[in-house]
Amino acid sequence: MPPHYWSFHNNILFDWVGNFLFRGGICLWSASYPGNVASVKSGVTSSSFGAFPRGSSGHWILVDVLRGSSPELVSALCWKPDGRYLASASCNGQSFTIWDVSQGLGTPIRRGLSSISLVRWSPSGDYFLTAKFDGTFHLWETNTWTSEPWSSSNGYVTGANWDPEGRVALLSFSNSTTLGSVHFSSKP
Repeated sequence: MPPHYWSFHNNILFDWVGNFLFRGGICLWSASYPGNVASVKSGVTSSSFGAFPRGSSGHWILVDVLRGSSPELVSALCWKPDGRYLASASCNGQSFTIWDVSQGLGTPIRRGLSSISLVRWSPSGDYFLTAKFDGTFHLWETNTWTSEPWSSSNGYVTGANWDPEGRVALLSFSNSTTLGSVHFSSKP
């Protein structure tokens, strides 16, 4: 059985799987329990799994599958903090995609990027970070989707996080025990 990778946001659980059927797809699952029945998008064959802890009658329902135009394996995901958009990327692809989850529509951004290993929104959503396996990373301003490329001699970015105001991005690298940081003096 292929591996599943899970994350949870705003009562929606998502996973991406490495098998042929879901290659290039993202499964969106919703909590369904008495008083909160999950709504399945038209055209999606729903399935469910697992009960909630302590014997509750809730379970997870497949409510949507987001599929891109290419059969790339999704290798990185991150919700925008307001929960409206989901970013996905592939280590095999030439772009990353911003999904409007409520519409089920994905917009590929910046053809020409490749081997994206990590994506992260800033807390305000004003900035977005993409990292690649070659040691480069891009910091994007999300109003115009313009970016600044950065590089590291300490290997590729293995982790990234933002401070609560979105003014500092803290980065870890594959060949270093030292953390890096990028500071922003103002919002875009």
